[in-house]
Amino acid sequence: IASFSGDFDGGGHAVENLLVSEGTERAGFFGRLQGIDAAADSAADAVSVHDFGVASGSVTGLHTVGGITGDMMRLQGKAAVRVERCWNAASVTGTGANSKSETMAGGIVGYALGTVSNCYNTGSVSAAARYAGGIAGSTTGVSSYTRVESCYNTGSVTASSLAGAINGWHRNSTSPTTNCYYLDNGLPAFGTDGESGQATKLTSDQLKSWAVPYALNNSHFGTEGMTWTLDGENTNGGYPVFGASLRG
Repeated sequence: IASFSGDFDGGGHAVENLLVSEGTERAGFFGRLQGIDAAADSAADAVSVHDFGVASGSVTGLHTVGGITGDMMRLQGKAAVRVERCWNAASVTGTGANSKSETMAGGIVGYALGTVSNCYNTGSVSAAARYAGGIAGSTTGVSSYTRVESCYNTGSVTASSLAGAINGWHRNSTSPTTNCYYLDNGLPAFGTDGESGQATKLTSDQLKSWAVPYALNNSHFGTEGMTWTLDGENTNGGYPVFGASLRG
């Protein structure tokens, strides 16, 4: 889907064997989530993708490449853009290294100008040039337009420079990241501004404990009706998953 404006409710379902192979920018299940002409606070006109996953496959593009969406563009004076309760297990590859210096590849979104909340990535992410992240390849420097919150990543992340287990390019003062977690694989949480933002490095055993869904649920138990619960059925390698009521 090259460009999408509206509300996409995945109903807890996931697509398998996704194959996106583009020789252009903005590659993902959605190429772009685009804010439409509306007041910034108009909930009725907000653009959102929620309760949806990519269970397997590969996504390849030049720049702004993500498992769920290549980029999300909330422009000034436009409706808000959100990605919520989404997950990705496909490999994400940004191949662009010549025409632009910033590849921006992310497990969930390549370039985030909006809110990414309650999402997780287990797929590998790689960028031929700069900026790769387990959740977002790059957030924005535009103040108050972007948040990454209550997300985790277990996938590998590589780039020629500036790779982060959560975000590649990151400036917490304008695009804060809060309550996020990542598997210790030798990477910092953020490729830039690495000392700021709330992202906690954990071992595999720690990520598979009840403490993580409890924390992701903002210190509530991960029971029925909560966003996060423990993977008791081992459908996600033992790592946290969404509650049964959200998985469909």
